[in-house]
Amino acid sequence: MSTLTSSIENLPIYTAGKPGRMAIIVVYDIFGMMPQAKHVCDRLASQGFRVMMPDLYRGDAWSLDLFSSSDGSIFSNWLGKYDFVKVNSDLETCRNSLVQSGAEKIGTIGFCWGGSIVMQTCSTNERYQAAGVVHPSFISPEMAATVQCPFIFLPTKDDAKAMTGIKEAMDKTQFGATSVYKTFDTMHHGFCMGRGDLNVPEQAAAVTEAIHLLTTFFNDKLAPDAA
Repeated sequence: MSTLTSSIENLPIYTAGKPGRMAIIVVYDIFGMMPQAKHVCDRLASQGFRVMMPDLYRGDAWSLDLFSSSDGSIFSNWLGKYDFVKVNSDLETCRNSLVQSGAEKIGTIGFCWGGSIVMQTCSTNERYQAAGVVHPSFISPEMAATVQCPFIFLPTKDDAKAMTGIKEAMDKTQFGATSVYKTFDTMHHGFCMGRGDLNVPEQAAAVTEAIHLLTTFFNDKLAPDAA
């Protein structure tokens, strides 16, 4: 069901699920192509979505061993290599491929740093029918105020600062009433991606709940008869 391919304009892409009308582009966190990220893609694909997760860092992901590093300048310099314009071009490569393979409605989900990329992407074009943000980082009310589709937000207990003003901004858009919010009060930031541990029952259960919420939301928004 899943492959890692570099056949699309030299962009490595983890692909899961069969081609179909509904597709999702996953934007991972700073730790890149971790097993947890692939697990999420596989779980979404098992629910009927064609899923693509591009390796936007091309093998140069941030090391989990450096997560607690006190030298913020090293991280800032690394992250600065992946500005929105560069990353968005790769997302367009994925989107175009999905359209060519038969996708009629496409959503996107961003985790942590990926949440910021997804919000910016959905603020600059109308080509996504739905979007999700899970344990977000670097998002802002200014981004939320200009989104072009409904969102599902799944923050954790650590993400209150990132979520400040987001719902209020979303509620002023035409998508406020159709957006969804659920806080995972007992989970830490990153539990679905690189900092998660599926061997911990509580975390595994939370990931399952998140997948269920995402699946329900995207089935509703990407269905052929959805408005």
